[in-house]
Amino acid sequence: MRLSELRNTNLNLLVVLQSLAGTRSVGATAKELNMSQPAVSRALGQLREIFQDPLLVKSGSAMLATARCEELGVELGPALEGMAALLDNPQFNPRETDRVFRVATTDYGAAAVLPGLIERLSEEAPGAGVEAVPFADDSLRGLASGDIDLLLVTDDFNAPPTLHARSLFRESYVCVVSRRHPLADLPADAPLPLTDYLAWPHVLVVVFGGRQGLVDRQLAKRKLTRRIVLWLPYFGAAPLVAARTDVILTIPERAARPFLDLADLVTLTPPIDIRGFAYRALWHDRTNRDEGARWFRQVLAESCN
Repeated sequence: MRLSELRNTNLNLLVVLQSLAGTRSVGATAKELNMSQPAVSRALGQLREIFQDPLLVKSGSAMLATARCEELGVELGPALEGMAALLDNPQFNPRETDRVFRVATTDYGAAAVLPGLIERLSEEAPGAGVEAVPFADDSLRGLASGDIDLLLVTDDFNAPPTLHARSLFRESYVCVVSRRHPLADLPADAPLPLTDYLAWPHVLVVVFGGRQGLVDRQLAKRKLTRRIVLWLPYFGAAPLVAARTDVILTIPERAARPFLDLADLVTLTPPIDIRGFAYRALWHDRTNRDEGARWFRQVLAESCN
């Protein structure tokens, strides 16, 4: 039978045939499938026509399966189980999965989100993995194709309204200096004096290029400037520079957090008000109901709290 002809066949008949091959009885099949005996008899008639074989034949008071019926009974078991599996909603088990989730993010997202996420995964899904890929022009296409599970972005990212989104946290800015820096002993909960802030050199992280950041634009409104000695596209490298020099680094607090103890750094409150931002995860509708992807999004959100 060609696939084009299969659509004209009632596939429910195959369930009846599998039962008949085992029971060799219209009555027993009717009871097993919760059908009436006339309905099973009609189904048997249709099956005989489809397969051009009597399938069941009388032998005294009993019914015997033909060779074709026995052959079909053997083949139908795995075939029907496979069809049932296709229709079933697969259960996702974090403890047993070896799935690798792909997340597109910038250097900031990697520093701010991934340490806590991997810590949670090691506890709840030790066989799972995360592959971080660079945020790029084709990241949205990656979501649509299924090549990327999640895209991590700030709230000013112009995302298509068709994407699903979940807020992860709000971010604020801190100043980071080496613990040996002369400013390190100033109170962390009070704004750093602006004169001290401007007296020291700075390192600036500009992920998408340029020579100015939020701080510089704020200072420009006051007709002030700071002395920048290093421009970097990487959040991960900037704290290491601050740890070995006398520069001041002003970055989002979560990007600084993983390096404080590791690189012997301290945080101070910026001298000016710097507008923070919200951070969120985006995903495509094609993975919205995927059990594994849903679980991963939940774990990600919880790890950011």
